[in-house]
Amino acid sequence: MPTRSERPIDWRQVCDDLAWLLADEPGPGEERVPLGTKRLACQLGFSRGAIRNLRDGSRPRYEDGVRLIARWTSLTGKHPDFVPRA
Repeated sequence: MPTRSERPIDWRQVCDDLAWLLADEPGPGEERVPLGTKRLACQLGFSRGAIRNLRDGSRPRYEDGVRLIARWTSLTGKHPDFVPRA
């Protein structure tokens, strides 16, 4: 059985986490709503198509993956070892 670090990163979950973490703060009595793909792509500096591809199961280029993990760790405060895995 593969160890946690040997399992592939769940890029869809990483994108979903970032969409929630980068969402606008809700006003009083409002629910928090995650960013859509267009706004998420803009916030992360990716194309909308790249975000869609990640959410559909594609893997990013190495440099893009490093950037996404770095952003995820800075927003969650978690170590990169805890990035979501499949």
